[in-house]
Amino acid sequence: IPYKVRYFFHCLANTEDRNAALAFLFNDKLTIGFMDRLRFLVRIYRISLNTTVAHTEAEILAVATAVLSSPPDIPGCVVEAGCYKGGSTAKFSLVAKLAGRKLYAFDSFEGLPENDEQHGKTIDGQVTGFQKGRYLGTLDEVKANISKWGDIHSTEFMKGWFDNTMPSFKERIVAGYLDVDLVSSTKTC
Repeated sequence: IPYKVRYFFHCLANTEDRNAALAFLFNDKLTIGFMDRLRFLVRIYRISLNTTVAHTEAEILAVATAVLSSPPDIPGCVVEAGCYKGGSTAKFSLVAKLAGRKLYAFDSFEGLPENDEQHGKTIDGQVTGFQKGRYLGTLDEVKANISKWGDIHSTEFMKGWFDNTMPSFKERIVAGYLDVDLVSSTKTC
């Protein structure tokens, strides 16, 4: 089944995403108005329809809510660890722009590192392996998706393995999103 058809049926059936979208839309505690919330929702669904993503809209909206609920006078950036093809990064770049913050996107842009971890099923219910190189999105591919669907100007790319890039990161963080697949990567982040 083509991705766009699968995604359409996923949207119809996924009550968690639908409920999260409605809660976000009618959340008057966010630092943006109703029409900005509506435009953001339309854009994140369009991004998911046009790029390969490995997250739910409810996950994205939880981070967006955290960022957009933070008072603007509290300093901090948004951090994403694990970009894949750039769909989530494009969405978070829009959140960062709306909040007047910077997004730092950490990824090797080489796929997963060598590992021997075993895992269950993906969010789509598929049995998966986490072989070296899987979930590869090149830096150029991710930048192209953000340029097309998000806000490239609010995004700073932190290329490299997490254990080489994250320990030296000293910026204050207002919200973070970890989609790193491996236990070892999660511990590093």
